[in-house]
Amino acid sequence: MVRLPSVDAVGCMKFYTIAVPFMLSSVSSFLFMQASCKNNMGYALDHKPATPLIRLRNITKTYGKGVAAFQALRGIDLTIHQGEFVAIMGHSGSGKSTLMNLLGCLDTPTTGTYHYQGISVGDLDGDQRALLRRYALGFVFQGFNLLARTNSLENVELPLIYRGLSQKKRDSEAVRSLFSVGLASKLRSTPSELSGGQQQRVAIARAIVTEPGTLFADEPTGNLDSATTREIMALLTRLNAEMGITILMVTHEDDVAAYAKRIVRITDGLIASDMSVKKEPPAPAVIQAKPPAPDSVKTAEDVPPSGGAPSTHSHSDFGVTLLKS
Repeated sequence: MVRLPSVDAVGCMKFYTIAVPFMLSSVSSFLFMQASCKNNMGYALDHKPATPLIRLRNITKTYGKGVAAFQALRGIDLTIHQGEFVAIMGHSGSGKSTLMNLLGCLDTPTTGTYHYQGISVGDLDGDQRALLRRYALGFVFQGFNLLARTNSLENVELPLIYRGLSQKKRDSEAVRSLFSVGLASKLRSTPSELSGGQQQRVAIARAIVTEPGTLFADEPTGNLDSATTREIMALLTRLNAEMGITILMVTHEDDVAAYAKRIVRITDGLIASDMSVKKEPPAPAVIQAKPPAPDSVKTAEDVPPSGGAPSTHSHSDFGVTLLKS
């Protein structure tokens, strides 16, 4: 069974209205959207995509023009299937971050084709790519990108605002997400009251609260010490194994990449190697065994937010452009 991202009713209508004319050429794309909506409406979701989750063909990316032109990617072919945990490695300037931005629909290639679940991403406009990010992708960054004067619960709720969910529903989903990363006791803590590892856990909770099919992690342990790095990597491993989230992670550390199931190395804008990881990573520890009862957790309706209501405008902290529903 493949768990696809849930889509609220309003989101389904907007997704169908904006995106379907560009996507009906692919049957699997239509099934992806249909299954996403059915999942939110309570239907069983047994659809298994016939196509790979991600398929890149001859992707290039050039910055600048003329004598100042720089080709960051020089012909990338890459296929990623649902449920994989892939580490993308390479030295500074190799093109790995450019590749991650293209995969996360934060940038567009100069040439080549990119299909996500059968959807031709190159045929989508900016609004349609924003919808794809909103309903299918999650992002974790090296710098956490949390709102400084906003507590953990409110930080995790931010992506749900763009879904049009009620305050009660947002609180419920955010509490569940924070519990899943072991932070049920830190709902009202602001980033300054949390350790680096706890801040990254909040960032991961924010990324998975929308139940994305794919999680993009850009140097997620770059600002952490070795012990906290192991904790965060154990958490990502558990999310991949237990929730089936496909993870694409950029890292330059071999010990971090060893947690992945597959390592892709980029050199001078080309894939230098692509290999499966033979060594089993450390078994992830179970953080908590049982979620708190819903009635035992105070939500934002019970306690006024410390930083006021979050804005409905785009937040640069996410690193992506999110549009109002």
